[in-house]
Amino acid sequence: MKWSCILFLFLMASCGQPASNAEDNSAEEEVQQVVSEAAPVEADSVQVQNLLNRYACASCHGMESKPVGPGWPEIAARNLTLGQFKTLIANPEPANWPDYTPMAPMGYVPDGDLEKIYAWMTTLTINE
Repeated sequence: MKWSCILFLFLMASCGQPASNAEDNSAEEEVQQVVSEAAPVEADSVQVQNLLNRYACASCHGMESKPVGPGWPEIAARNLTLGQFKTLIANPEPANWPDYTPMAPMGYVPDGDLEKIYAWMTTLTINE
């Protein structure tokens, strides 16, 4: 009887509590991920130009001219989400840009750098 009372009290005390800290941590990590995805990334033009040169983006994409691929304002006009942008950099789809030479996959570009390029790109407009 004594053990059943202790067990009953234990169950009552833990009612509504998470089973472990792992569940707490997992929920907290989920919230952090959502917050970090929603937080805007800022990048200045000089920093982005350095990234565009480092990853050879500037070899094919320009501001006004279109050496090989579409210009940055033209890409920005597509209103891609960050996720779509990252996916298309890693796995380009030539059907999306039929008038241009197909782009090589560039999956090696770090997410943080893609986020800076994306943030900068979304500030651009097409000059007509």
